Amino acid sequence: MLNICDFDLLGKTLTRDKFSIKIDEKYYGEKTINKEKAT
Repeated sequence: MLNICDFDLLGKTLTRDKFSIKIDEKYYGEKTINKEKAT
């Protein structure tokens, strides 16, 4: 499984209707890569 997110979302919580997810730096921020490597 591969999980990635935009760097700007780290530490934020996204909410839609009754669902919310925290973009936790401990989970998603372990390794950062540039845009070219991500595509």
